Amino acid sequence: MRVMTPVRVMSWNLWWQFGPWEERQAGIHQVVAEIAPDILCVQESWGERSPSGQVRSQIGELAQTLGFSFVGPTALRFHQRPEREVDLAFSNGIISRWPLLDINVTRLPKADGTPSYRMAVIATVDAPGGPLRVVTAHIAHVGEDDADRLAQAQRLSELSDLGESGPNTILAGDLNATPDSPELRLLAGCGLTDAWEAGEGDGWTWAESNPHARNARVPNRRLDYILTGSGLTATAAGLAGTQPIDGIVPSDHYAVWADLSTPTSPSPSQISAGGDN
Repeated sequence: MRVMTPVRVMSWNLWWQFGPWEERQAGIHQVVAEIAPDILCVQESWGERSPSGQVRSQIGELAQTLGFSFVGPTALRFHQRPEREVDLAFSNGIISRWPLLDINVTRLPKADGTPSYRMAVIATVDAPGGPLRVVTAHIAHVGEDDADRLAQAQRLSELSDLGESGPNTILAGDLNATPDSPELRLLAGCGLTDAWEAGEGDGWTWAESNPHARNARVPNRRLDYILTGSGLTATAAGLAGTQPIDGIVPSDHYAVWADLSTPTSPSPSQISAGGDN
């Protein structure tokens, strides 16, 4: 009999340093602490580099709050802003309760095959129930080239590695596409399943109920996803960050979380140590 090990995954677009960003930070930390994910994938996270070279990252601060491992600073791309002393960066990242192995950061393509500024972060999570391949990204939004977004979805399907390790894949992020879009159909056709099937309601992560998104040209859409390979089963899913904290909703996107069941098998560290003890 195979024991199923639960893993809670959360994905959240954190809205960089837009809006009342400093006031939003405490709310972001509070929501993450309340949901208590084992794996947290973030998009639109910020980084700062001072004139002395000291680096501060939102991903690092969230990981420190949780006491987790993380990857993110390797993907930070700093740019100078005349109005700011510090250089600023805009990044995706993975924060994990368990060690992160085989870390990779890669540029996603445009439709013509040239690199875009969009990036995917990939890592193997050394989870107790066995290794999980985790990919997080934020692909081209509506208003950019639709062909670019489809090319980026195709690249994400390749990065998800749905071959031998594919059953234990998690692709989480802001895909800027609705469930009936060509991008989601492409990913479903490659063998990824939408964890929201275990959720209730519309699952809108971009909603006019959020004051930060109320004046959006096209509100009330589900743009943020947790997609899984065939070896993972979603037993529950929901939204987070939907309510104001100290009067402020923490981001312009609501977070999505899912509880996944995974078949227990030896993790990479257990194998290197000589077995599943």
